[in-house]
Order: sequence, then structure tokens, then C-alpha cells
Amino acid sequence: MGLRFVHFFGRYRSRKEAGMHLWKQDSHAIPRGPLLVVDYDGTMAPGSAHEKLVEYLVKAGVLPDLGDICPEFAEARSSRRAHDPVYVTEWIRAIRLAYVQAQMTRTGLSAHAHVYLANIYADQHVFSRALFETAREAGYVLVMITHGPLEIMHLLAQKWGFHYAIANDLDVDHTGAYTGRERRFPIKDRDLQDLVVQEKLSLDGAVAMGDTMSDLPMLRLATYPIVINPDPVLRAHLDRDLDDGSYVARVTEVNGVVAASKRFAAVRQPTSVTEVPLGSILPRVLVDGVRSRLTAQGVYLL
Repeated sequence: MGLRFVHFFGRYRSRKEAGMHLWKQDSHAIPRGPLLVVDYDGTMAPGSAHEKLVEYLVKAGVLPDLGDICPEFAEARSSRRAHDPVYVTEWIRAIRLAYVQAQMTRTGLSAHAHVYLANIYADQHVFSRALFETAREAGYVLVMITHGPLEIMHLLAQKWGFHYAIANDLDVDHTGAYTGRERRFPIKDRDLQDLVVQEKLSLDGAVAMGDTMSDLPMLRLATYPIVINPDPVLRAHLDRDLDDGSYVARVTEVNGVVAASKRFAAVRQPTSVTEVPLGSILPRVLVDGVRSRLTAQGVYLL
């Protein structure tokens, strides 16, 4: 597929490349180091940036109440479990209907997101921020791959200082209003491989971080795969699957304490998940920077 420019966000641009819905920083600002590839929701910060923004827009009267236009959503929310597919399905349906009813456009959503996302930027995982800032100083290429809408996520990518963001492509009609459909969800492993080829990058020495099963194919491509506070489904998979479980490192961040662990299996011995030092899960160039940033934040590192 050839290059086709579809949106402009200030001096940055969003474009469709090889099927991706891609935001890219100006080329001269992109280093040529290894990659740090991350999911956003649940990985860089707790919860969903899109969901938090939608809740804000409902309270502000910009969008109709999701429970009113989709009763199934309200029912699913009342018994919500982490990453419950029923809740997620109904939430997506409700937000589609809300966008359609409010005739919200890309420009309108982006304008509201500018205001609100500045307030939620501070709500981050301390470990994720420490890793990100250390990698940025070390000259890593910073890539966000997320299922959130690009109209929102490119603003977070710009705020954080990412070099690339691949995100959900929401459909609009000829007037620019949302239709309630999605044109394309990111396929994280394939999109990462396409980005590497398109931008002449390399996966050698790459660090990747996620928190759900949808991140796992992307994590398998990295030299240093990490999950942070993995959801129950991913945690159960890593406990059960010896290959993924021994390859992917785990970081747990709870109440100001960060612990890194990996799964080990000896011949004829039961497997076990054991706490390990940062040097066991990160490249040497990042270890000291991450540790010092955590210490400066008063975070106790096991």
C-alpha cells in the first residue's frame, strides 16, 4: 500500500502505512537506537485512557449517558470483572452509539482530549515511567501500540515523547462524524514487524511491555519481553505455558513496591516463579537509570 496522508495534528501527522493507523513524530527527531515497544492501557498507566475520557465527556454533557443508550452496558458494568469480554463488548457498542448520537467528529474528540488528557497524564505506573524515561535518555526508539483510538492516543504519545504510535482507526462519514464502526484494530505483532520494515528499524535488543494476552504475540518478538501487573488470563497462561512463562519477565507494582520475577524450570523439578534483579529482565544500559528513578520516587525495589 502506498503512503496516504489522512490527518494532520499540528506539526505531526497521522497516516496509513501498510494497513497501520500510524502517528509519527518528525523524522529528524527519531533516534536510531534499539526499540522500546509498549501497550498503553494497563501497561503505562492503570485502566483505559479512552474510557476515562469518555466518562469525563459524559459528565461534561458532551456525550449522552452510555447506560441510557445501551442498557446492556449498564448491566455489564454493574458486574464488571477485569477485562471481562462481555463488558468490553457492550462498552464498545455503547460508545459507538454515543459518538453517533452526539455527531462527534475527530476534531471535536481531539479538542476535548487535549484538555482532559493533560489531567490524567500523572496517573502512571512508576516502573513504566522510569523505564520509559531511561530508555528515552539512552536513545531508544519509543513505540506505542494500543487498541485505543488514534485521535486520543496520539496526544498521549506526544505528551510522553513517543516517536511512533499505532492505534485503532475509527470510521467517519463524509461530514467527518463518527459512524460507530471501526476500520481497523491494530494487530500488534504484525504491525510492529511492518513498522520495522517500513522505517528501517531493528528488533535486535528490543524491549517490549504489555499486560494482556493481546500483547503476547508482540512480546514474543522482543529480546526483553516484560508484563506489568498482568491480567488474570495472561498470568494463568504464563503459569501454564513453559515456553512463554520462562521467556517473559513479570513486574508487579503494588503500593509503592516493585518486584521483578521470572519462571524457572529445572530438569525433573517443578517450575517456580522467582524474584530476580532488574539486570535479569532489562539490558544493562537501562538498569541503573530505572533503579535510580524508582529510588528517587520512594519506590522500594525487591
